[in-house]
Amino acid sequence: MRTLAWTVGSLLVIAALFLAIRGTDFSTWQSANPMDIIGVAALVGLNLIITGLLFWWATLSFDTKPRVSIGRMVGLISASALLNYLPLRVGLFGRAIYLKTHHQLPVFQSGVILFGVLYVSGMVLGAIAVLPLIAPRELWWPTGIAGMIALALLNIWLLPRLLRRPIRGAAWWIVLKLIDALVGGARLWLILAMMGHTMAYADALALGAAGMFISMLGLTPNGLGLREWFIAAMATVLPIDPMQAMSAALIDRAIEVPVIAISGLISLRVLRAKKQSAQL
Repeated sequence: MRTLAWTVGSLLVIAALFLAIRGTDFSTWQSANPMDIIGVAALVGLNLIITGLLFWWATLSFDTKPRVSIGRMVGLISASALLNYLPLRVGLFGRAIYLKTHHQLPVFQSGVILFGVLYVSGMVLGAIAVLPLIAPRELWWPTGIAGMIALALLNIWLLPRLLRRPIRGAAWWIVLKLIDALVGGARLWLILAMMGHTMAYADALALGAAGMFISMLGLTPNGLGLREWFIAAMATVLPIDPMQAMSAALIDRAIEVPVIAISGLISLRVLRAKKQSAQL
């Protein structure tokens, strides 16, 4: 099934690329600043760091011995992001086995942590993505801020009951995921600006949240193909041409893949070196 999902995702990317090339005006790229590409790459790296921080914070409420350091968790997330591009869920299971081997974290608790992070991510990303559908444009920011505060307060009460244990700083799960979404939105906003399409950051944030949400579901490896099409579909309710949005999503993927590859390979090497030194 994972091999089939990888194949379908690849075909969806090829189809999206074909349509984007036919429907995109590349003349606007003449004024693009190459430094913007570096900026998008830096934002991809920042997303990896924030995701690592979120998982690290989540482990504080579970039975890790010794505690997982922030650097090690960021490394595990970077390695997982790379390995999850493979047809099998190597990254997901590899992270759980690593934490069991080196930090005595039961594999079941790794599953609970993953469930909790996915639950929080779904709440935050889903709320941002549906905001353009339920609120007038002039009320997006106040409605969004009020909604995030409400979700944070709800999480304080709900998350310990959902995960069946005391949760340290449950509201911070919402805050960290919100920051992650804001960075993801900035990536698309910057890419669209490179393409000569000026749009409100709130619109790019909604597009980015929609893409992150579909990637989170894991129907294809890292949302391969589905993210690009879902962003194009989301653009139909926003003031942007769907083909422009799809092109931006493809460019985002093209920048994301080498960043994940480099950070993932470095992380795998560092984690392996630490494992070998621990065995000496």
